[in-house]
Amino acid sequence: MTRLRSFTQVRGLVFGNYGEASADVHDLVALAASKLAGMRWQLAGARSATEMRAFLVSRCRRRVGLATVQAMARHRHADFYSYQAWGSEAAVGA
Repeated sequence: MTRLRSFTQVRGLVFGNYGEASADVHDLVALAASKLAGMRWQLAGARSATEMRAFLVSRCRRRVGLATVQAMARHRHADFYSYQAWGSEAAVGA
């Protein structure tokens, strides 16, 4: 239990139906972008680490948002067909 208490507070990565994300997601994206930009901005040809960070944050937010919307669409699609299948089985058995 002591080991468990040594960790920092648990953070919740929450995504909404329309591609929105919680503040913790945005914090994680910003942290990852800052670390990566600091290491690779010159190699990538950026003018500064700040410019590279802005690019990385933008790209990551776009990708995460798209993945969120795609996952929700897959969920709704599967949910729709499971309700249809359930309804047809009930009709056949009646």
